Amino acid sequence: MTTLNQIRVVLELGNGKFGTNTIYVSNDQALEEARGLLANFYDDYLTGNVADDFHATIPNIGEQIDSTTGSVVGFWDSGDEITKDGTDTSNFVTDVSQVLLQMRTGFVVGGRELRGRLFLPGLRVTATSLGNVDSTVATAIQDSANENLNDTFAVFSRTHHAWATISSCTVWSEFASLRSRRG
Repeated sequence: MTTLNQIRVVLELGNGKFGTNTIYVSNDQALEEARGLLANFYDDYLTGNVADDFHATIPNIGEQIDSTTGSVVGFWDSGDEITKDGTDTSNFVTDVSQVLLQMRTGFVVGGRELRGRLFLPGLRVTATSLGNVDSTVATAIQDSANENLNDTFAVFSRTHHAWATISSCTVWSEFASLRSRRG
């Protein structure tokens, strides 16, 4: 059994709506250092690209997950909450239009690579180009993700009860939409 620390980043979109990004870190990693790297990533994403009324809060408490069952086996706590704020004042793109960060592991389970995704809302129109994520912005987000998330954070599959450390991140140039698969 491996214990994974689950971190649920709360995203306040500034228009009264909220979202959540969930990411995992092995219990073998120093949690405070991992939270600092996550804060660096959100700071890089938010600065100059996202509304000044948008906030990302990295909690100081969370659940510990048993990787073989997916069950909660305990709780972690570390330091203080970390809040990062957007800085741009231009109009934002619609809520449904989000930056898609794809996280790859190189680990195969069930005949497919174990991959994860983070949907990053709140991008401002000044960070777009011809209806897509501006290539300079996409590259900056991707570089920050590779610098701050790789080799520390993990993707966890509740279906296969498997996890693997993130080895690379890419940003899709088009906007993505996170929608429920339920009818």
